[in-house]
Amino acid sequence: MTTFDFHTHSHFSDGEHSPKHLAKIASAAGIKQLALTDHDCVDGLAELKSNSLGLEIINGVEISTSWQDTEIHVLGLLIDPDHKAIQELLKNQQSLRRERIKTIHQKLCKLGITGLLEYIGNLPCKALTRTHVSNFLIREGHSKNNQKAFKVFLGKRGKVYSPANWCNLNASVSAILESGGIAVIAHPSRYSISSKKLNTLIEDFRNVGGEGLEISYPNIDQTIRKNLKIIAEKNDLYCSGGSDFHSSSRTWARIGKFPAIHDNDKAKTIFEHPNWKSKHSLHS
Repeated sequence: MTTFDFHTHSHFSDGEHSPKHLAKIASAAGIKQLALTDHDCVDGLAELKSNSLGLEIINGVEISTSWQDTEIHVLGLLIDPDHKAIQELLKNQQSLRRERIKTIHQKLCKLGITGLLEYIGNLPCKALTRTHVSNFLIREGHSKNNQKAFKVFLGKRGKVYSPANWCNLNASVSAILESGGIAVIAHPSRYSISSKKLNTLIEDFRNVGGEGLEISYPNIDQTIRKNLKIIAEKNDLYCSGGSDFHSSSRTWARIGKFPAIHDNDKAKTIFEHPNWKSKHSLHS
């Protein structure tokens, strides 16, 4: 277990818990520094800060981007959530999410499945996701679990599949940088791309100002983790890590449950970034 976690979600996106409850979980786990990185929204940061329980709260966000027909997630750490650049981008992203959900709703209605918009309207989330649709389908008895909901309904071959239309890599990184943050590629080994394409992604990411690579997260193969550290060192990227926490029921992805990001090697950690050194004195 580590004493920081720079990748977590609350019920303002597709997490299960409130930011206040997130702080309780993190504090009980011995976490000292916690970043809330909800998908395409920063609405939970104020609640988390007002209920921090002594935790150092890191402003964060996870932006969905489109790169070469692949959805890539970019974390923004140490952002100013009130900055115009990040606010405008997130406003547009949330609008795209709402339109996608409306399209899915229309397709579900044609199948005789109604009530999605009413269900979502009663949720606290600001960034609507397919996980919310999946939860609705399970609650209404149309699917047994999330995996089947995505396979039958929401995945690329699903009955109500609706493609995403995210911002591009440059737009996400630029908004993060303009708001004073550090752009980090999230969970790079989870994308369905080849090693060669991953190298191209990282090259493009660096060219638009990206500075970090998430090299540690739950269940990552240790060989893959070592390779990611090599890639980070080769490309002069800062290494970060996080649980990608969504719910206490996902015991494999508890807050702080991921391998260390530093192994006494030459790879730089996120704590060594100039922005981090200037804004935060607490280190892990």
